[in-house]
Amino acid sequence: MKSSRTLIMRCSVCMALLSSSCRASSDSIRGLFQRAVHTEDNVAHHVDSDVHSPHRELLSKSPRVVGGRTAPSNRYTYTVSLQSNGVHLCGGVLIAIDVVLTAAHCTSQISNWSSAAVVIGRENLSIDNEGEELKVSEVMVHPNYLQNVEYDNDFALLFLSQPTMSKVGIVKVNRVNSKPAAYQSVLVLGWGDTAVGDWNGINVTYDGYISESMMCASFKNRDSCQGDSGGPLIVEGEDDTSDLLVGLVSWGVGCANNIWPGVYARVSSGYNWIRREVCLRSVFPPEQFDCEPF
Repeated sequence: MKSSRTLIMRCSVCMALLSSSCRASSDSIRGLFQRAVHTEDNVAHHVDSDVHSPHRELLSKSPRVVGGRTAPSNRYTYTVSLQSNGVHLCGGVLIAIDVVLTAAHCTSQISNWSSAAVVIGRENLSIDNEGEELKVSEVMVHPNYLQNVEYDNDFALLFLSQPTMSKVGIVKVNRVNSKPAAYQSVLVLGWGDTAVGDWNGINVTYDGYISESMMCASFKNRDSCQGDSGGPLIVEGEDDTSDLLVGLVSWGVGCANNIWPGVYARVSSGYNWIRREVCLRSVFPPEQFDCEPF
C-alpha cells in the first residue's frame, strides 16, 4: 500500500553555531512536514570511535522528519522534492525561478540525470498530478565540497531546464554569519522519514567533524531524517518571501538521537559562491543577489 508523503515542518531547539562543536541537548507519511528548533551554543566534542561516517543517509534507519507536523497548505512553497524515476530522494529550495539549492551529497545519489526531476508545488508527493516536474539542465557542486565523513561545504545548485510556472515563493538566502543567533527558534522542512527518539540531556560532540560551513540543531523528539537531506532550515517570517534560509539538512547520527544533534550546511558560508553562480547562470536572478557587478 502506497504511503502518503506530505510536507512536514518541525521546530528544533538547540543549534550549535560555532565551528568546533555541537551539543545535543514509525510511522510513515509522505507530506511536507515542519518542525521548530532553537539554536545552541558551543561545547567541547568527543566522537565515538565506532562512528565511521556521520552521514545521515547511512546511519539513519528510521523513516522521516521526526516530531514534526503537517505544514500549512500553500506555505513554504519554495520547498521542492528532488526525485529519480519518480522516487523522492532529497529536498531542495527554490532560490530563483530556475535554480534550486540542495545538499551536494544528494547529487551523488543520481547516476542518470535524464531520469531525475525537481518537483515543485506538490505538498503531497502521492498526488502525481499536483504541481510541476522540471528537468535539470546543469548541476554545480561547491568547489570545496569534501565528499567524506565531514561533508564540508555540502552545497549544490541545480539549474532547471526552464523557469517554474508555479505560483511559488522564492526564499531569501542568508548571507550573515551571525544569523541565526544561539538558541534562536528555527524551522526544518521536509518529506523525509519520521521516528521519535528520547531526550536525556546528554552533552556530546562531533570531535573534528563540525567546520565553519556547518551548524547543529536538535530538540526533544525532533529532528530531520532520511529523505530530508537538502531541505531548508529557516528563520520563519510572515510569509514565503520573508522567510530566511539559514541552513540545509546535511548529516547526522541517527534521527532524533538522544545525544547526537542534526548537522546542517550553513548557507551563509556558501553565500558568495551561490550568489556568483546564480548571477552568472540564472535567466532570472532575484534582486536579493544584487547581480549588477556581474
